[in-house]
Amino acid sequence: MSQGGRNDEADKSIEDERTAPRKDLVQLVWYKVLDVDPEGMDPAPEGISKMCDISATGIGLQVTHPLPIGNFIFTEISTRSFTLSAVGRIVYSRLEEGGLFRIGIHFLVIPPNDRWYLFKFFKGDGKD
Repeated sequence: MSQGGRNDEADKSIEDERTAPRKDLVQLVWYKVLDVDPEGMDPAPEGISKMCDISATGIGLQVTHPLPIGNFIFTEISTRSFTLSAVGRIVYSRLEEGGLFRIGIHFLVIPPNDRWYLFKFFKGDGKD
């Protein structure tokens, strides 16, 4: 069973519903969860994580602890070619082998210039 009460079938369903193709891209990402109940978590989770894949509509991260499904999250990804800042929503959080958590983030807001770099990344060869 995954974090947040989801099971593996529900996680698979989310992956099957993706609206954009994903490309594998291993990169460090800084993140900060934005809408945390002040009585529920202290302080808001933030840190550096490993990005596993990216699409025009979201990213997959690998983190050391579960993050709350449904919460907003700010991410900043720096590659050799561009920096991408985005606000998204955590759509799944599941425990993987080795004790790490796989987090799925759906982008909601990307600044226009960053969106252009993301578009260019997917129109090109997919290399940063």
